[in-house]
Amino acid sequence: MRTCSTLMTTTPSVNTNRGVLRNRHCLSTTLINISPLMFRAFTTMNSRIVMSLLCAFAVVLPGCGDGRPSLVVATGTVTLNGEPLEGATVGFQPMDIEGYERPSQATTDSTGSFVVGTFGSGDGIPEGSYRVTVKKTEIVGKLPDDFNPEEPNSEDAKPVKMRSIVPMMYGEPEESELTVTVTAGGLSPSTIALEGEAEMQFSGRRADDP
Repeated sequence: MRTCSTLMTTTPSVNTNRGVLRNRHCLSTTLINISPLMFRAFTTMNSRIVMSLLCAFAVVLPGCGDGRPSLVVATGTVTLNGEPLEGATVGFQPMDIEGYERPSQATTDSTGSFVVGTFGSGDGIPEGSYRVTVKKTEIVGKLPDDFNPEEPNSEDAKPVKMRSIVPMMYGEPEESELTVTVTAGGLSPSTIALEGEAEMQFSGRRADDP
């Protein structure tokens, strides 16, 4: 700016057109010097605005923007006739969660305790009401040499005698009357109490099957 002022004051005989050109040159020089600073400031401001909006959406929308619902850590216990049930598979089928149908699952340990998982082992479960299923089976006797666990009910499969440790109605969503509610505080009721005796069942076709 000082250089431009000097040029203007030391050349009074310069005509108006040249003065305009010099003024434009000064303005252009100033803009060239200032523009990078303004650009960086503008970019920084925009970045902060974008980050603020993203943070706001992350708070408002569940699942932190990954499309998944918020999960609640839920633990519980399964008992059979008052005793802890080990090695049982516990299923949770959503009942009244609008637009959400993904089931959750857990496996009981030696104390009958479990931690529910939905997208991964023990990662939690969305809030809502669920129908619960409980399954635990064991093989009775010896498996056939050609037994295929991936297709136990195929037409060519030999019958395998199995025992359902819990009454089979608990393992069917249509028959099980077990329900739980998941809130921010966890699972309610936290104890899934089963009653009944083991039942025999078969995997594969038997000779008397139609």
